[in-house]
Amino acid sequence: LTPLSQQSIDTGMGLERITAILQGVQSVYDTDLLRPIIGTVEEFIGKAYGDNDKDDVSMRVIADHIRASCFLLADGVLPENTGRGYVLRRIIRRAARHGKMLGFEEPFLYRMVDMFAEFMGEAYPELRQHQSFITKLLLSEEERFLNTLHQGLRELDTLIEAHRTDGTRVITGQEAFKLYDTFGFPIDLAEEVAEDAGMQLDRDSFETVLEATRQQARETWKGSGEVQVAPVYQEVFQRLGASQFTGYDPIEHTEAVAALIVDGHEAEHAGEGQAVELVFTQTPFYGEAGGQVGDQGQLIAPEDGVEIEITDTQKPLSDLIVHNGIVKRGSVKPGMPMQLRIDHE
Repeated sequence: LTPLSQQSIDTGMGLERITAILQGVQSVYDTDLLRPIIGTVEEFIGKAYGDNDKDDVSMRVIADHIRASCFLLADGVLPENTGRGYVLRRIIRRAARHGKMLGFEEPFLYRMVDMFAEFMGEAYPELRQHQSFITKLLLSEEERFLNTLHQGLRELDTLIEAHRTDGTRVITGQEAFKLYDTFGFPIDLAEEVAEDAGMQLDRDSFETVLEATRQQARETWKGSGEVQVAPVYQEVFQRLGASQFTGYDPIEHTEAVAALIVDGHEAEHAGEGQAVELVFTQTPFYGEAGGQVGDQGQLIAPEDGVEIEITDTQKPLSDLIVHNGIVKRGSVKPGMPMQLRIDHE
């Protein structure tokens, strides 16, 4: 063996494992950092933690994921189809799926926000500050995901019946990828449903199709410096060109909405509670760059009764400035004149 240049040991302890040792429990989920959250799930569902191994896994997933989701939302990360927003969306949807496995047929994660804000609010006051925002966004995501599940299940039922009729009894990788890509249907859930119906899902073929699609996307944007940029930003940039930054001196500006993005696609309107991305030809909002975080603030259309809370401003592509937020009141649409107000403090 060759002696290491830095002779140190990474024990992998961390706060939660130290807490488990100090509190004399067998798992981090039994510490006072996570057990109270699991207790809330127990109350909602009417099941006791420790009675069933499969239910216990779901309760632990929900406790861990609701915590991560609340912290991310409080920090201004919004569910999207790219980057960190995509990670958040996957976390919320995985928690919602495990809730369905426990028997929740309606949105329930949003009901846990009050408990979590009270639980962690003293150490993290931003949880209480954005409590209403977090609740609305979680409800919106859960409702969207339940709709996705219903659409995907209908499509999957059709596939199962077709393969039962033709005798193959196998969901192909291409069919599974369509469920995943078009409907956002979780592949592991598709496997479970197929198995319950006495079918197989060709997971290896699915992974092959998925990787081929990813590789094609990488090749498409190779050399552009924007490998992770979603196509919608490319389309908006090609149509509108660079956004003109007007900040530093004026912190307010009136401008018409040039593009409205919802769930990774341009939209004609968005209503109360929906997460949105907006692009303007001119804006005083600074897009995150050079180590400086993106601006926060408000977009207001008084005559139309519209108010949007902007939690972050990003530059996903070149000089395209994208305002990330949630519609607090009214309905927004492209072409609507809005007052852009930065949170100056």
